[in-house]
Amino acid sequence: MNSITTIHDQMISIEPEAENEGRELGRLPVLWKNLQTPLWSLRRKLMMVVRKITRAMERDDQPPPWSLRIPMMKKITRAMERDNWKSFKRLLDAFPEEEERKVNDEDDKYSWTNPFIDAMEKDDWKSFKYQLDLNLGAEAKKVNEEGETFLHLAVASGKEQFVIELVKRMSSEDLRLKNTDGCTALYLAAISGTKEMAEIMVEKNMDLVQVRNAHELPVVTAARHENTDMVHYLYWKTPQELLGPDKGKDGATLLTKLIISDLFDIALDLLEKYPTLAKSEDYDGRNAITVLAKKPSAFPSGRLHGKWHHCKSILGFKTQEKRSEVHALQVLKIISTQVSKMDDKQLKDAGVYEAVLEATKFGIVEFVYKVMNCNRHMVNCKDASGKGTFLYAIMYRQKKIFNLLQDMRDKKNWFSYIGKDDGNNTLHEAAIYNRFSQIDRISGVALQMQREKWMKETAAGCMVVAALIATVVFAAAFTLPGGNKENSGDPNLLDSKLFMFFIIVDAVSLLSSCSSMLMFLSILTSRYAEQDFLVSLPTKLILGLSSLIFAIGSMMAAFCATLFISVRHNNYWVPIMSTILAAVPVTLFILLQCPLLVDMSYKTNFTHVILRGSWSKANCSDIAAFVDQRESKSS
Repeated sequence: MNSITTIHDQMISIEPEAENEGRELGRLPVLWKNLQTPLWSLRRKLMMVVRKITRAMERDDQPPPWSLRIPMMKKITRAMERDNWKSFKRLLDAFPEEEERKVNDEDDKYSWTNPFIDAMEKDDWKSFKYQLDLNLGAEAKKVNEEGETFLHLAVASGKEQFVIELVKRMSSEDLRLKNTDGCTALYLAAISGTKEMAEIMVEKNMDLVQVRNAHELPVVTAARHENTDMVHYLYWKTPQELLGPDKGKDGATLLTKLIISDLFDIALDLLEKYPTLAKSEDYDGRNAITVLAKKPSAFPSGRLHGKWHHCKSILGFKTQEKRSEVHALQVLKIISTQVSKMDDKQLKDAGVYEAVLEATKFGIVEFVYKVMNCNRHMVNCKDASGKGTFLYAIMYRQKKIFNLLQDMRDKKNWFSYIGKDDGNNTLHEAAIYNRFSQIDRISGVALQMQREKWMKETAAGCMVVAALIATVVFAAAFTLPGGNKENSGDPNLLDSKLFMFFIIVDAVSLLSSCSSMLMFLSILTSRYAEQDFLVSLPTKLILGLSSLIFAIGSMMAAFCATLFISVRHNNYWVPIMSTILAAVPVTLFILLQCPLLVDMSYKTNFTHVILRGSWSKANCSDIAAFVDQRESKSS
């Protein structure tokens, strides 16, 4: 019975609102997502198994015949725990569906729904409508033990045509019907994010947006599942007074979910109407202050703008990104206004101190600047071990925050900032090797250990290879295949296409190898300063390796061309086989060096933000001017 009890508890606790990212409550996120996609017979069969398990638990003295399948129950349990949909479906199919069809009306009062469900599975609205005409009022009846109606099933399975037709036949009050979990059909539409279905139902009954499930409004559910279009639609349809702090936690929950989903335009509108929501707790015990402190991507200082950032304006993404940044700064301004009204106890209770430390950890300069300057009690911002923002900036190697704080604080007292637990001051924290260093985070795995030694050895080894290639291809240019004419000295095969191909690839190989040598030579003669490891040295290494790959490939191509010229009249299989074999070393070199090239190219691309961005030499006045400029534009 233990295995039966386990699978019973897991099956009946499936929650539709479970998210795949695991940030919200939910027992079986992957399985639930897959259960909504297949035919509804699978879901019905699942509930059949649940009912059988329930009966078995109620009648221990008379176990049914299928109880011999307890080992299979254990397999199903393991499949559910591992979110293995294929194994779960295969094991579930072992329970014959015919058993439920043979149950009489006394045991199953929902057998009349079988023709309806079959028609819905086949997307056959005509057959479904025919059954509705035979069973008047069936659209408003409960069709399963979960208390769902056909509208619930149609919304959950994405049958838009069925939803449209069922809404037409149902009264406005019928649309308010809930299942056993307290969910209306609109609530299920908010989960799935199908805006068209929600529009159909809301047009029929405007009050649906006010009907809560267990504890929250449909717009909150849509925001919880990050359904952007649904949130925009339901927010403007929901009466704003329902989102006030005096009406429960719906407003605070909606605000935190909007920030998480980067919907700062709606978050700004909500905060402008109810500013105190900034410090109100949501259903998960968080508030907007603590959530915003963990969103570095919402602010300019937290975005990593590489070379592709300049191409976004062509595609229209850059304008949208700037608009989102402006809205985020306006949200931060309202939040800082609320923070300015708090005393020390309120700051602790609202988690403001913790939020500032988190923002320092993530390098959100705008957040730290605005919040630290708006309240005199922020000088007491410390964690449980007594470490404040200044020590955090040093611990997590946040140079931008460090430059900001050193202008805000008294420089004479730098060494007085000491953690009460470990006793480390600023110099101790700066001397401790920290895995959160910005250089470690950006430069790549290859440059994180023995950077200078590794760079020198790599450059020296590759330079030797490039020099050998240059020597070979340079000599090949003076020993042309086919020889020269005795009188004029012109090549004998000057009119041959293969000969011209040989000349071209030989020249490419020579130029590539020489370029590669120059790149590696510049690496060997570099100063090896700390900033050189961020952009200069990786860029030179990338160019050197890329040139070396071209040199090797073109050298092999010249070799193959020479073979074809030498045996151009017969025995073509010899140069063909040689060409195939010549491709092996080139392919191996590319496969071995590509991961390094890709990793360094990707991470060096983002390093320009730290070295050349507007925050590389940031101080307090620069940051203030930047934030004020953004706020003036937004206003």
